Amino acid sequence: MPACAHDWPERDVDIVLRHELAHLARRDWLPQVVAELVRAVSWFNPIAWLAVHQLRAFSELACDDAVLRQ
Repeated sequence: MPACAHDWPERDVDIVLRHELAHLARRDWLPQVVAELVRAVSWFNPIAWLAVHQLRAFSELACDDAVLRQ
């Protein structure tokens, strides 16, 4: 949580925490670590950069959807 989160309404803090917990429940860290390793090896390949960007974007959207379903 950012330092300014203590000024946020309780509902907003709850939403952010649910979003982050969704990342943990989905185990998003593992494919993202693998993707970063692939990108590091293929740093010269623009497709690798785009793929990592898309993976992160889809991960964020999936967690947003999980929060909205709750």
